[in-house]
Amino acid sequence: MLFRSSELQAQGMGPGTITDVAFYISQHSSSIPYNGFTIRMGCTELNSLTNFVPGLPVVLTDPSFVPSSTGWNNHNLNTPYDWDGQSNLIVEVCFDNSSHSLNDVVNCSGTGYNSVVFDVAGNIPGCDLNTPSTNQFRPNIQFVYCQAPVKTITYSWNPTTNLFSPDSLNPYVVLQRGTTYYLNADDGSCAGGGSINLNIDTSFNINTNPTVSFCNGV
Repeated sequence: MLFRSSELQAQGMGPGTITDVAFYISQHSSSIPYNGFTIRMGCTELNSLTNFVPGLPVVLTDPSFVPSSTGWNNHNLNTPYDWDGQSNLIVEVCFDNSSHSLNDVVNCSGTGYNSVVFDVAGNIPGCDLNTPSTNQFRPNIQFVYCQAPVKTITYSWNPTTNLFSPDSLNPYVVLQRGTTYYLNADDGSCAGGGSINLNIDTSFNINTNPTVSFCNGV
């Protein structure tokens, strides 16, 4: 399942740690557990899906998941996932049963793009399925997340000679000679920096002719 960042932001989500996901079961008819139930999660640059995305980290493993009832069924992640607040997000669910019972109906909504790929087959481990179909109807989902704290970043440029606003991210300088400026950024827990080398192009000359005539006695 693909969730575009614009969709998540529109629901008020920002950078933070996703700790739970939940799906709404409107009709509970299964009578056996979902064996080897796993949830994977990861960021992507994809805007629609045509195939499964490999290599996603596992955030939940439940050897024998049994839906509790109709309504929101919550999954507390074994490994919370840090979302950057900007990337599109993929959530993958798979399980592997040697037999089956009646279905559980999960509510979904249309997205207008291929937001889901899915596959169902017998005698193949659930997470190894590799011939998916696409769909524009995506299961409704709830995310529980802890919003990342907003940190104040302190900027410091060196040297400060002829440098205006040396404590801002975007200062400006009156350059008189080639100089390398160094930046340090610190948010109180992490610090880092970089540098930029500025030079004056001395090969560029402007030649002008007199444009004003002076006449004696006038």
